[in-house]
Amino acid sequence: MVSAAKRFLSFAALAAVLYGVPAAAQGGRITGFVRDPQAAALSGVVIRATNQATGTIRRATSASDGGYTVTDLAPGAYTVTASLPGLRSASQKDVQVTAGGAASVDFVLNPVMLQAVTVTAMLREQELAAVPFSIAAPTEQALRLRGAENIEQIAANVAGFSVQNLGPGQSQAAIRGASSGQIARDQPGVKEEVGAYLDGAVISLSLFTPDLDLFDVGRVEVLRGPQGTLFGAGSVSGTVRYISNQPELGVNDNVNGTDRAGFRAALRLAPSAKFNVTPRVVYQELKADGWNRIDAFNILANPYTTTRDSITLGERQQFTQIREPFADKFLLADVNLQYDLGSTKLTSITSYTHRDILVVRDATALTASVTGGTIGLPAAIYMLDSPLNDATISKVWTQEVRLSGARDRLRWVVGGFYSTNTRDYGQDLSDIGFDTAAAPLLGAPYGFTQGLRAPKDHLFWSNLHNDLKQGALFGEATYSATPQLDLTAGLRYYNFTEDRGLIFDGIFTNNNTGSALVTDTGTTKADGVVPRFIASYKVSDAVTLNAQASRGFRLGGINDPLNYPNCQGTDSATFSGRPTWKDQTVWNYEAGVKSRLFGGRGSLNVSAFYMDIRNLQLNVTAGSCSSRLVFNAAKARSQGVEFEVTATPNEYLDFSFSAALNDSKLQSTDTTGNVNVISGIQAGNRLPSVPQLQMTGALTYGWNVSQGSRLSITGSFQHVGSRFTAINDLGVGVCGTGVTSCPFGMVDMNKFAEDGGATICGPLTDSLFIFKAELPAYTLLNVRVGLKRAGWEVGVFANNLTDERALLALDRERGARARVGFLTNQPRTMGVSLRFDY
Repeated sequence: MVSAAKRFLSFAALAAVLYGVPAAAQGGRITGFVRDPQAAALSGVVIRATNQATGTIRRATSASDGGYTVTDLAPGAYTVTASLPGLRSASQKDVQVTAGGAASVDFVLNPVMLQAVTVTAMLREQELAAVPFSIAAPTEQALRLRGAENIEQIAANVAGFSVQNLGPGQSQAAIRGASSGQIARDQPGVKEEVGAYLDGAVISLSLFTPDLDLFDVGRVEVLRGPQGTLFGAGSVSGTVRYISNQPELGVNDNVNGTDRAGFRAALRLAPSAKFNVTPRVVYQELKADGWNRIDAFNILANPYTTTRDSITLGERQQFTQIREPFADKFLLADVNLQYDLGSTKLTSITSYTHRDILVVRDATALTASVTGGTIGLPAAIYMLDSPLNDATISKVWTQEVRLSGARDRLRWVVGGFYSTNTRDYGQDLSDIGFDTAAAPLLGAPYGFTQGLRAPKDHLFWSNLHNDLKQGALFGEATYSATPQLDLTAGLRYYNFTEDRGLIFDGIFTNNNTGSALVTDTGTTKADGVVPRFIASYKVSDAVTLNAQASRGFRLGGINDPLNYPNCQGTDSATFSGRPTWKDQTVWNYEAGVKSRLFGGRGSLNVSAFYMDIRNLQLNVTAGSCSSRLVFNAAKARSQGVEFEVTATPNEYLDFSFSAALNDSKLQSTDTTGNVNVISGIQAGNRLPSVPQLQMTGALTYGWNVSQGSRLSITGSFQHVGSRFTAINDLGVGVCGTGVTSCPFGMVDMNKFAEDGGATICGPLTDSLFIFKAELPAYTLLNVRVGLKRAGWEVGVFANNLTDERALLALDRERGARARVGFLTNQPRTMGVSLRFDY
């Protein structure tokens, strides 16, 4: 890392010598006045003068008479911009400044029109309305007004984008219904379905999608549908890109602290007008004291026991015997090099990402279901505290180099990508005192729990190492066949290899009377091509029709062995014999219209899509085995409609509304060459984690209370329809003898005794616990009152105004045999925020 950074800085210094840095000259200035359409002076207007050759920025603020002066300007051409909250910004290019001279620029600021957002979804700058496929790009200001502070709340404000909250720092994103359901921590080989980027750097990691603080983020781009051509394997259903505010030449300090104990530092060096280099470091540390979980049932705390205190859990309660902390350290270091070759532009992005994640779970209920339920040991043993430590360390190097250019009617980009990804994952389940207490009852010698790797009293210990290498070549070109018709074609070739090494140890690994070390290695490889075709027809200046066919892919992987001692009944036979899973592929077909309304004061976007999914990777719980696997379902589909409207009818109102209807289903029951229904994998079942209906809307009313001051009131809502957490939730429950109908959500608490073990905390007053696996729809309301000046803003907010209790995901242990809970949202939250611009 240090040597790489030194090389880049040395290269920058050399470039500065080669190209030469102009010597300081006597400063010039730009002066002028700013007025409204009625010729009244406007004070507090921020004036920015940007040197068009070097990018250096100088600022000034208009006085009470509307006058301003920007001083200390090097000779050259400048772009001058004037902005004030509530009014439309104005700018003028090619303002010439001479040494010691003065230029004059006056501005008239009109009421704000619909904001024009520039995005880089096709790796080149375009206005949002010009991108020929479905994309949303809420700005940082829009998200703040709607109370969005994390990736889950971003998803609630974007049609067709959903995020499943699986605990602190653990989220799973899905776009357009192409979802495999819940990913667990002990599945390090599972790949992400939605690619995540911070600017040009890859930050994707399955389950642990970084929940970056939105401070200093200019916008979030959500690219719907497969983005495999330009963004690769992790973007089978779409891509999410955090676009940060870039460092400005002439600004020395760009370090921003957050309440997540993080910072961002970036430096832009421009030795010449053609070459610039931007090294950056992003660090964020997230800590949580517990899980946002509501427990519905715990085998150690239920209302049916006669041998322990009967416990009925309340609406916002959970049962744990120990604390469950979470820690996530995220580090990103990257360097962005750009060189203007005249007709082409060279871009190189080198990035290194390091994640260090520790999840602590209270596994007492899970352990008790084995030691007390399956084995039948007494309460003094199965009630021992059992913390389960899950540790993940991920290290990712990526290198992307691309050339882009435009000539006549052709715009194009070609490039190459390479990455190495090592992920070390380990579990350690301790049950201190178990060895001494259980040895006499099991007829085992003292120290029988100690293995070759597992210490005494550590019932399960694992270490998994995944090493993934992938490379790709890609290209895409847009040809303007006529002034109205643009045709785009792209192709990506990919090749990947993954090696996995595994060590399991502890008595939960092999048998119940001794410890045996389990080791396993495996390799999986794949390559392929990913095309994309787009046609965009401009009916008029206000209406554009778009159509697209694109292919996406998700890399396969290697399953872990089952924890056979925990398996009951036929589960070991049902879930054995599945060493690997295949690549998932998607063909996406979509058509849409983008239009401007009310003379540029509004927009209306509508798109319809159909996704043909093959070898869908479904994450399943292996019944009683306390293991999780990935199955390939041969065929599935997702189809739907997305609708977005925004409007700024006058200088006081700003309105937005979006909705997505999604119908995603399995079309095949076949998982291994037969038609047996396993874990809910049945034709006609809904794909998990995605709502059929999602809506969001916001209304802002703002007015100027004085020159340079604007007061605003914003109300927003997010509605998320019903959904399932995992495909298992559409399968069967924990069924007892003689039960003819047993859907998932029904748990027979005497099942352990039926299978030769013992009923925990029994005899029980009732044998069945019943819960609803389908997560109900919910609606959240947020309100914010803000006062904005040119240099600062204060806001008073109330999020989740009605204190809605939303169930975000189902959380279960040992297939619901040990514990059932739900991840929930934050209750009503009120506060004050203060921001400064500099």
